[in-house]
Amino acid sequence: MIKGKKNISDNSSGIQADRDINIKIGLGVEEVKNLTLLYLKENFPKLREDAIKTAEENVKEFINEFEKKYTQKRKEIDFLKFSDPDIQNSINDATLEIAKRGRKSNINLLTDLVFEIIKKDNNDLQSLVAAEAIKIVSQLNVGQINHLSIMVFFEYMSIPNCTNINQYDMSCKHLLPILSKSSTLSGWNLQYLESKKCLIHQFIGRSNIFSSLSNKNKNLILNEGQNIENQIEQTKYFKLFTAQYEKHRMNYQRLTIIGSLIGAINIKRYLPESIDLKNFIK
Repeated sequence: MIKGKKNISDNSSGIQADRDINIKIGLGVEEVKNLTLLYLKENFPKLREDAIKTAEENVKEFINEFEKKYTQKRKEIDFLKFSDPDIQNSINDATLEIAKRGRKSNINLLTDLVFEIIKKDNNDLQSLVAAEAIKIVSQLNVGQINHLSIMVFFEYMSIPNCTNINQYDMSCKHLLPILSKSSTLSGWNLQYLESKKCLIHQFIGRSNIFSSLSNKNKNLILNEGQNIENQIEQTKYFKLFTAQYEKHRMNYQRLTIIGSLIGAINIKRYLPESIDLKNFIK
């Protein structure tokens, strides 16, 4: 008997027999690329040639970003999910928005959300929320997304055993980009975020940011005659974030599950080790 050679690719299962057998499970990255371009052509048949070219260039940028993340996160992917019609539909949603809006569609965040729905350890709820976020994130501008991230920072993030408020400064230094374009947001922008199911306005506000930080950081050591407000004022970066929080009265706003995910994924771009997205959707 001649033994066959066993050859198994990343998204395949192989078995040994008296000849070569290769059983494929799910789709590979090359097939996802081809399906993405096919979907584009099927959905834009009536566009002028120059518009088709622009749309294709936009989608190729998404494919490039997808390939980079695929290389980094290949071990986290459940390849069977590529064959799920719901997953394919979500990828199509991302493709369509990127084709129409290009960089304005927030390509990096859309790619991250696509990877959220194909991860091995995601439950149904996590995949459903990520799929909804894909439909919404392309309709938000940078300032609106950054606003959600600032809310995530104050609502969900803390420093274990923090004894001095200056310990927040290093994280805030890395997160300085999320202050961009959020300081000038108008009330209309906040209403728009509410209409997109990202946040909810409340008539009764929660405790102010200083009380909230005191409650969250029970181990804070304050100098004699100082309170937490004095300490924050002496920080270099953290005070910029608290000022933003106060300016937009974020204690009168509550993040939805979708707004939390979008804000957290945006933060993860700058502090990749600090956020586990499973903590936001359980």
